[in-house]
Amino acid sequence: MRKNLQVAPILMLSLLLLLQGCGPKEWKAKVVPARGSISINGSPAEGVMVTLSPRGDQVDKRETQPWGVSSTDGTFTLTTYEFEDGAPEGTYDVLVRWPDDVHSMDAIDMLDGAYSRPDKSQWQVTVIKGTPELPPIRIDGARLRKPPVNPPQATPANGVRPNHRR
Repeated sequence: MRKNLQVAPILMLSLLLLLQGCGPKEWKAKVVPARGSISINGSPAEGVMVTLSPRGDQVDKRETQPWGVSSTDGTFTLTTYEFEDGAPEGTYDVLVRWPDDVHSMDAIDMLDGAYSRPDKSQWQVTVIKGTPELPPIRIDGARLRKPPVNPPQATPANGVRPNHRR
């Protein structure tokens, strides 16, 4: 019985060391800072979704694609695993979507999908450690698709609109 008590801590320590290597971060690729800017028809564009699609091998086992959303001045910082953590080093095709509502899954791409397919990408970037600035993305002469205009609904006397989303 005493011998089993001596072996138990050794087994527990071995098990902990073994499981430590199986942690959730093992599948993640190393990332480096990466940021850029986008303009559409000569102006900084806010709310544009920029996604990097790896050329060749995937960046990790989950086929993760670094992405960023542009701010009011057209700049974006890439996110791969954690907010604005950057992107794995490598060469990528740049995909661009400009949703009319960045908070909606049903958003309309105001660029009508013209820049959102890897096989049709007009831009390639290489993410390199020590060079966080990506070349600017410029889209000139873009025909913007306007989102449908919904007429405002009258508010009933009880103050509750039918099918009102919050």
